[in-house]
Amino acid sequence: MCFLKKKTVDEFENEVRKQVGNEYIFLDRYINSKTKIKVKHNVCGYEYDVEPNAFLRGHRCPKCANKLKV
Repeated sequence: MCFLKKKTVDEFENEVRKQVGNEYIFLDRYINSKTKIKVKHNVCGYEYDVEPNAFLRGHRCPKCANKLKV
């Protein structure tokens, strides 16, 4: 059996900082890779929910990507 080590809050925040610097701020505390958390895009001010794994894979602000559902 293969067990993956759960990422710590610090590890997640460090990965985010490496990828996007201070462009985004997470408003909820990281729980795990699949539990959605609220994030704010500091460029446009839009707040949305995203899975941490998806964010680290490149899923960024839907408003700026013109993917916002109305």
